[in-house]
Amino acid sequence: MSGAFFSVVIPFHNRYDLLLNCLISLQGQTFHDFEVLVCKDGSYDARLENILAHCSCNVKVVYSSRLGRPARSRNAGALAAT
Repeated sequence: MSGAFFSVVIPFHNRYDLLLNCLISLQGQTFHDFEVLVCKDGSYDARLENILAHCSCNVKVVYSSRLGRPARSRNAGALAAT
């Protein structure tokens, strides 16, 4: 993932169906020079890891607290982006 052309930052909180659809869409892209950062903001179960295990694109999980709502997750993803 180092040196990616651009970063896709996905703030995430317990919307597994939408995250799965998003990751499937990203896998189907013909351009592959990007990194995916899933910013997990206070989600409490292991379903995220199960979804990521079936994803063929490189995904980095960034953890943040739920205190700032989606803005904190977006900022954490922006800081982690390469």
